[in-house]
Parts: sequence; C-alpha cells; structure tokens
Amino acid sequence: MLMGWKEFLKPTLRKILVFLSIPTSYFILIILFGRIDFLLNSITILYSILLLPIFVFWVILNEVGIETFPDVATGSFIEIFGELSLFLFAIFWVYFLSCALVLIYDKFKPTDKQPPPK
Repeated sequence: MLMGWKEFLKPTLRKILVFLSIPTSYFILIILFGRIDFLLNSITILYSILLLPIFVFWVILNEVGIETFPDVATGSFIEIFGELSLFLFAIFWVYFLSCALVLIYDKFKPTDKQPPPK
C-alpha cells in the first residue's frame, strides 16, 4: 500500500516523539562527551545522515551570497534570512527523518497476529 506525501508528513504523536528525540539524543551525547569534535569523528551513520543535508543547504546558501554565519554580525535582513532559513531547513529535515523512521518501523514491525491453532 502506497502512502501519499500528505499522509506521510501528517503529524502524529509517534512522529512528534521521534522528532523530539533525535535532537535531544544528539544534545545529550554532546553533554556527556563534552566536545562536538569527538562526536563528529566517532558518531554513527544516523547522525551523519542528520547533519549532511543541513551542511549542503548551508553551502548552497553561502554560494548564492547568503552568508549564514558571517564573521561580523550586522543584523541585516540577508544575514537573518540565512540563519532563519538554515534553522527552518534543519527542523524540516529532522521531521522528515522522523516520518521516514516511523514509516520504516510500521512497514517492518513484527506482527503478533498469528492464526489460532486448530
């Protein structure tokens, strides 16, 4: 059974809980280990998948002239737009991952519905 984009992105309690747990677990790991460079060097593939599209979006913004984290903060509209768009993209990406994880779990979850023995 195929699912449309509307149903795939529709918020449910499970999707929201997974959405909140992804960044929470990342920040807990940062607090436990104390250094982000340790995490970036030894983190699992899940967090690489989490960070890569955000980095690519950041590079694209910089290439079109929207510097997201400039050396000198001026408070200009372009600067604020760059930071805000990067933040919103990161939120959307984590939500998209949570929807995908819930879909994968639903597709492969073990079924306890076995026919009764005769």
